[in-house]
Amino acid sequence: GAAGGAGGAGGKAGDDLEGRYVTALLSRAGVALEHPSEMALAAEIARFSEVIDGILGDLRPHRLCEFLYKLSVKFSDFYRDCRVEGTAEQDSRLLLAAAVARTMRAGMSLLGIDVLDQM
Repeated sequence: GAAGGAGGAGGKAGDDLEGRYVTALLSRAGVALEHPSEMALAAEIARFSEVIDGILGDLRPHRLCEFLYKLSVKFSDFYRDCRVEGTAEQDSRLLLAAAVARTMRAGMSLLGIDVLDQM
């Protein structure tokens, strides 16, 4: 896949710093992120307001579609890598999944797309 964020040589370092910041915030809320897929997903969620601010600044709404796609890929990785039910991390992982759902719903709403509750 393509590199996220603003790109350039500092992308990885910025992603790592953002990931550590998100991990610290979530740990204060009682959410423990230990698996790399959990941390990557949380860092992607944290980019939502930055993406919206960027769209307001440059009027390029396709960036929201790109963000939602990347978020869905990160969630797919998380779902593949991290068992949820019956684990010590169950509560934290359910909260993380709920945060993804809220973020996806908000992004889709901004695009004028109705979200199904279930299929």
